[in-house]
Amino acid sequence: MIENRPSILGTVVSGRGMGRKEMTRLSGSIEEATGVKPFPGSLNVVFRQPLLLRVERTTTVSACRRYFWWAEINGLRCLAYRFPGCPLHVVEFVSDMRIRDALSLKDNDPVTVVMDQSTVADISSIRWIAWASLWKFDGQLFYTSDRYCRQTRRIVRRLPWFGQALQPTP
Repeated sequence: MIENRPSILGTVVSGRGMGRKEMTRLSGSIEEATGVKPFPGSLNVVFRQPLLLRVERTTTVSACRRYFWWAEINGLRCLAYRFPGCPLHVVEFVSDMRIRDALSLKDNDPVTVVMDQSTVADISSIRWIAWASLWKFDGQLFYTSDRYCRQTRRIVRRLPWFGQALQPTP
């Protein structure tokens, strides 16, 4: 059970199958770092607001710079997952089971994500405005367009204000 629990509403979206490849390739490293042998795949969730997670509160699979935080999605304990270049409104979730099946979810279903307050960082007004200027209306585009995904990751790597920082949150 997660204590001190802010909840964030999101929407389930289809991905491009990259989570399946990642979880299969990194399964041993993820299990070693988190104790969870991941199901080969992830549940993609898009939020209507930015969610900045504290890197210093993460479990990192350092060989590939992948970040995992404990979370609950509709009451199911799992791992929130971010990768370099990830926009602040995108989070993938992994578990030892197929989350879609376990929670009977389909595309566009709403979900409630709960994370420990110490995991979630406050976002400054300037950073919120920067995020909104690029991402507020893109919805599922990160998962439906390879070109958009590549451009997004490039922007976030060059301008970390627009996505998940890869260093500790100030």
